[in-house]
Amino acid sequence: MAVTDVNSSFSFNGFVKSPSFDKNVALFGDSKLVNGGPSIQLTDSVSRSEGRVIYKKPIRLFQGKERNFSGSFSTSFSFSMPDEIGSVLAFVMVPRGLDLRLFGRKGNSSSGLGFLLKHKVVAVEFGISKRGNRVGILVGRPESAQRE
Repeated sequence: MAVTDVNSSFSFNGFVKSPSFDKNVALFGDSKLVNGGPSIQLTDSVSRSEGRVIYKKPIRLFQGKERNFSGSFSTSFSFSMPDEIGSVLAFVMVPRGLDLRLFGRKGNSSSGLGFLLKHKVVAVEFGISKRGNRVGILVGRPESAQRE
């Protein structure tokens, strides 16, 4: 993942458990580093497993009182998920000041994003439904406008 902004730029080429990792990244639920850190596993291989990983530092995309969009970002990541109905992965951007402890709660509704009901968010959700693979775009609330 890479982000470019006046104040932010970062990338991860693998993960290593270190003070720097703990300062910048938070793992919640069942998520963990795999074999010391080449990748992050978000869930266990059991039903109803949930995990989350959060980059803790703010990335400024808006500036000024009128909140003009002033930034851009790019990201790339690879993932694999089981071919099981209900499997979901979401890339989420949340507003500054959101209590990150909310990410640690299991059993939230709306694809595990229930804590976002009262917050403005942007998310891209990848999932498996009865009709096959799907991609959802969530803007402002957790109901998604889906493309299948």
